[in-house]
Amino acid sequence: MIQFFRLCFITPGLIILWYFLYPWIAAVLAAQYLNNGFFRIGLLLFLTFWFYRYADGFFHECDSFKFLPLQILVCGLRWLIIGVWNLLLPPFIGVSMYYGLLHYTDTPHWLTVVTSVFLFINRLFVGWMYPESRIADITNQVRFS
Repeated sequence: MIQFFRLCFITPGLIILWYFLYPWIAAVLAAQYLNNGFFRIGLLLFLTFWFYRYADGFFHECDSFKFLPLQILVCGLRWLIIGVWNLLLPPFIGVSMYYGLLHYTDTPHWLTVVTSVFLFINRLFVGWMYPESRIADITNQVRFS
């Protein structure tokens, strides 16, 4: 029953989020010459699953600790900030590593590309796995307290 309520809250929230966010994403992709329909759909699906994972973690934490309304607000803001931070950090690290290695070192180009792609994928994986590790920490904290 709780899972049904989670889905009832998360799905309209994602619809509202994409209603306001998708035009901005489409404009950014068009400016970056990534105006491909398959890329847009793939990115939209990835972002949907990303925010769903973080929203599910938020609801799991609220259910586990039985938060009051103000605590729910603070918890939601924390999950939102962490979700956006973990979403924006991988491209920033990848691009900054590429730029730094390309312009300030004599590293071969293939090593520069491999290093920046590896760091991007690594940070993206850490951000993707954060909700599961946080839920495991919460479960252990509730179980052993």
